[in-house]
Amino acid sequence: MRFGIREILFVLILLAIPGGWYMAVAQPRLEKKLQRTADIAKVESKIKSVEKATAGIEDVQAEIEKLQNAINHFQSMLPSDREVETLLREVWELAGEHDLNAKSVRPDKIVPAAQYAELPIMMEIVGDFDGFYDFIRDIEKLPRITRMPRIKIKRDSKEDGGVVKAEMTLSIFFEGDDARDIRS
Repeated sequence: MRFGIREILFVLILLAIPGGWYMAVAQPRLEKKLQRTADIAKVESKIKSVEKATAGIEDVQAEIEKLQNAINHFQSMLPSDREVETLLREVWELAGEHDLNAKSVRPDKIVPAAQYAELPIMMEIVGDFDGFYDFIRDIEKLPRITRMPRIKIKRDSKEDGGVVKAEMTLSIFFEGDDARDIRS
């Protein structure tokens, strides 16, 4: 067989067909496949980060429920502003039960806060130290939230024995959208 220009041209055309097919069809498909693989890797990475971030959501929801229950518990311990007078009467009666003489009881200005208000009450009490001690313990046992931010106890020099004079501030917390002055 003789190789001439025609035969060489024929062989070149035969070799050009697979090369053309590779350049026109196979290479673009391969590039698309590589791009899709990279996109899939990005999506999988994002899914893993979302799974990591949402792994604690159940714990957060349980924690939110716990905190909501705690808030509800403390709100149940806050009297409404109509019940504050009852609470003041209970404190007055506690002092009487322990043979204490309440020399003065003066409500101060109401201190408003977000969901509650605080009513500081300045008290001056005279009586036996043991009775005063029991009075303080009974105030701590009250089902309502109270606080005693200031207390000053002195021995009453006019009396003999264990008589003390106590000046204290008793803060009572109560619910209220607006903190109206309830002293009137």
